[in-house]
This record gives sequence, C-alpha cells and structure tokens, in this order.
Amino acid sequence: MKKKSPEDGNAPKKKATGKKTPAHPDKEETKAGGDDLEVSRGKSPTEGPPKITGGGIAKLRKPMRTGITKITIENFKGVADKVEIPIRPITLLFGANSAGKSTILQALLYLRELLEGRSPDTDRMMAGGASLDLGGFRDFVHGRLRGNRIRVGVEVRLDDDGLPNVGWDAEDPDDEPIAAELDGVREVSVDVCVEWSNENWKPYITHYQVGLDGEPFAAIRTRPGGESQLDVVNLNHPLVAIDDDGEATLFDELANAFNLNFAISPILDTRNDDVRGDQRLLLGSNATPDFGRGLPEKWAYPPLSDEQRVAATRSFNVLNRAMTGAGNVILSELRKIRYIGPIRRIPERNFQPVRSPGENRWADGSGAWDLLLGERMDLEWFEEEPFADLGLGVVPRYQSYFEVPNRSLLGMIIDRALERGEDDIDKLFPDDISDLDTIVRRSRVQLVREDSDLPMMPCDVGIGVSQALPVAIGAMAPGYRILAVEQPELHIHPAIQCNLGDLLAKQVIKDEGRTMLLETHSEHLILRMLRRIRENTEGTLDDDKPALVPEHLSVLWVEQHGGVVAIKPIPVNPQGDFDEEWPKGFFEERFDEYE
Repeated sequence: MKKKSPEDGNAPKKKATGKKTPAHPDKEETKAGGDDLEVSRGKSPTEGPPKITGGGIAKLRKPMRTGITKITIENFKGVADKVEIPIRPITLLFGANSAGKSTILQALLYLRELLEGRSPDTDRMMAGGASLDLGGFRDFVHGRLRGNRIRVGVEVRLDDDGLPNVGWDAEDPDDEPIAAELDGVREVSVDVCVEWSNENWKPYITHYQVGLDGEPFAAIRTRPGGESQLDVVNLNHPLVAIDDDGEATLFDELANAFNLNFAISPILDTRNDDVRGDQRLLLGSNATPDFGRGLPEKWAYPPLSDEQRVAATRSFNVLNRAMTGAGNVILSELRKIRYIGPIRRIPERNFQPVRSPGENRWADGSGAWDLLLGERMDLEWFEEEPFADLGLGVVPRYQSYFEVPNRSLLGMIIDRALERGEDDIDKLFPDDISDLDTIVRRSRVQLVREDSDLPMMPCDVGIGVSQALPVAIGAMAPGYRILAVEQPELHIHPAIQCNLGDLLAKQVIKDEGRTMLLETHSEHLILRMLRRIRENTEGTLDDDKPALVPEHLSVLWVEQHGGVVAIKPIPVNPQGDFDEEWPKGFFEERFDEYE
C-alpha cells in the first residue's frame, strides 16, 4: 500500500524516537503583566500545572498584530494553580476528552461577565447562548470549594490609538490631554478575582488589578458592604518611578497627600489594609471601575489643602486613565468574541432568519444562517471561491433580485407572460410603467450543488456541510476579533478539515487583528498549517495559499493530573515541525494501528 505524505492529512508521520532539542536558543518569552504578583494559596510549588510561556519559537517574521496575547486562569473549573496561556493569531487546543480545553474559552466569556455585568455568579453568558451553562460560582470554582479564589485575566497589545483617556476629547484642540504620561503604553493586562462571602452567602469581586507594559501597576480591592479602595500601587513602575534628577514620582504626591502606604508587595495576596491613619482614597462600592465614567474621586476625611488637592488630582488622573483605560481596551476585545459551540444547529426546512440577531445566536451556528440566508444588502464580505475551495460539494451562491408586488401593473404583466409561456418578458414591458417605484431590490445567498447548480435547502445538504459552513461563515464575516470554536472539524472529511485550516489561516493573514481560538481533536487541521509554514520557509508556497510562520501558531496540549488541568505548549519551527515530542496518547494511536 502506497503511503501518502503526512501533510496530506491521510497518513502518519514517522514515529519520534525521542525528545528533540530545540534548535533555536533565542526563545521569545511572553512576559506577563503582573508576573511578580503571585497569589499564595499555601500549595506546594512543585504541584499543579507548569508555568506557560511563549518560548521556543523560531523567528522568520513576527506577525504585527494587536489584541489578546495571553489568558491567565486560576481556580476556575479544572484549573487550580495559576496558568498563563499564550494566545497567537491561531491558537490550537489539543487534548483528550474532558481534559479542560473548553475551560480556556469559557474563562474568556466569564471575564466579560465580570467586567461588563459584574456577575460573578453567572450561569448563562452573553455570547454563550442556551448551549453553554456554567451553573454558577459553586459549580465552576475549582474543586467546588467555596474557599478557593477564582482569578481570570487577559493581556492585550494595544493598537496605534494607545490607552483610552476617559473624559478627554482628542478631536478638541482646546482640550488638553489627561495623564499624557501614559501615552506611550503599548501593552495592558487586567486580572479580576472572585471570592465567596459567607456573610452574604454569594460570591463577589474582590480585586481588580492592572498591569502596564508587562509590569504590575495598581489594584483596587473591595469587601462585601464596604467601599472599594486603592489597594497597592507599584511605585517602581517605569512609567511613574523617580527620574534621573531625583524628582518625586507622581504617586509619591498622592501617597503624601493621603498618607497611603503604597508598596510593591504582592497585590493579589494582600489581605490587610495598606493604609496608615484615617485617610483613604475611596473608589465606590465596586472593585471594577465604571468604564464609561472612570473612577469616582472621593476624598476621605480629613479634607485636603489646595496644594495637596492639585498634586493628588494630577496623580489621580494618571491612576484613572490606567485603571479605566486598560479595562475599556480589554472589555472591547471581549465584546468582539464570536463563540461557536461544539454542535451546530441544522436549520429546519421552514427556518426563518432573524433580521437583528444577537451575538449568542452564533453559539449554535444560527447566527451564520441568519447572515447567509437572510435578505440582506451587507454581503460585501461574501466570496464564493473560499467555500468552493473547502470541497464540500455544496457552495453558497450570491443572488440579487427584484421583488415585484403581484397586484402591481408590472406584476400582472409578468404573471400573464408566464401563463402564456413567454420566454422574453422584457419585450412585453411598456416604456412607461407608473409603479416602478414599488420594485424592491434584494439580495440573498442560495445553497447550490457545484456539479449541477441545483438549489438545496440547508437541511438537505448533509450534516457535515451543516456543521462546517457556520465555522467558515463565522471566520469570513466581519464583526469579530476572536473566533472561538469548539470542534471545528465536527462531522467533516479529513481532506475538508485540511482545507478548513487554509480558510481559517487566510483570515488571520487578511486581517492581522483577528485570532482563531480553536478547541480541536483534528490532526489534519494542524498538519495543513505546519505544511504551509514549511512551504513558506522553503519558498514553494503557492500564491493563493496562506503564508504562515511559526509566530502565527500557539499549539497547546491540555491534560489532567489528579483532577488538575495542566497546559503544555508545543513549539513549532520554520521547518513545519514540532520542537518537542508530541504527548503520548494522541497522534500515537495511528502508529499503533499500523504496527
């Protein structure tokens, strides 16, 4: 029997004989915003999942992109100790069933609930639809132990607009910039902590922590029924540290005005009040800011002098921009997640597209059918060729037509012509038809068989097509920054899985702001992407194929050890291969069957 090459997705590669030594010592590490701010929970440092970095990737051309670059999770579902997950334009999550791959996707959706809805006890989420139900805090806190503190956070690389400035109109030349010291920030992180309150018998948000350019910056803390307050500020942060002339930092002014005991101590592990005396900077009743208005400026007793007020207000403006601006950026990214769940809906024969669908309709694929089958004019993104390249045998075809009322003069002319069997209706139209303004131009997409152009209904095209098309449409249609998909390969042929890999890769090449976050079991998907990296390195890549480089990929292996999720990155090199041996129990099965 002739064996095909591994990049065809139809035959195994040669079995590895041992662990490879990474060939690229100049590793790129993903530095965490707040790496120094560890949460101590009394656990052994040798237990739990390893720390994740983005190292081990050779550099050909680093993709210039913005958006989410890292996710931090602790005590959420199967994740116990803190893990940091590197996110790249194409992030692939592999692992056995129930290993915890979906936890990463769900953590992102949960963080949005915390920032936008301040809902620590959520079950159904804004983008999750009816198919995703977290159950509530007591169901998703690790080990179902109410004493555990959940931590979820993300890191974002900013675009050219930089850090938003609440209260400043950039278009108004008379409006002076607020906190211009932060104009140079290019990377922000936000971590949110949730704990259980035995007093109120419900969870609450305890900490909101911000990092700037890879360094911890400040945190806000609250307790049930109390005022939130500035917890700790990192006075050694490069943006606010003492300059070469020995001038006081901005936050020295704030600290002196309030007699605050700012420190560089672990922000998220601080349990005691970090203030001396009776003066505090109070920030309302919530740990998370009001991202539309900014932090409330509430000065506690005793009142400040005019000089103290000027100094403290200047410092407060910097603090306000940092804390609310970072949250605004991250919330904007989270709002642009398009989540598609593991089982997509097969539209019924009488399926009626929703004219104004909510984002949660994407969870079961309905949002794709709303977009594709509805009578819409906003189909500029639509191209038939990518769907044809998938090889499904069925393609969506764009159609433009006029809707003519039956009782109009034009409608009656057409009806009579059809009754007489006329094949050239244009000849029957009079030069002047008074009701032409009743004609409505519409557009739609019709599924047709490629071999016969025969129109098809979605429920007649086969389950594989019905599962693959929502993923393809979700990737091509505008309106998202992260496409988060569970099992994109569901029910489709291996060759089509490879083609789907090309389609997804083309989208991140076309729009550098897009990210594909894919929870998958498909070796064919990853083999096709590795092939494109290899062809790009060797100069043999066809012009119409995606030019991938190792920096486009983050390949993560997810597994459980004693009920605790561990995440292992698998580095990729320019030769389109892994720099480390693939974990046993996934790609190995095929070799075992050949032996």
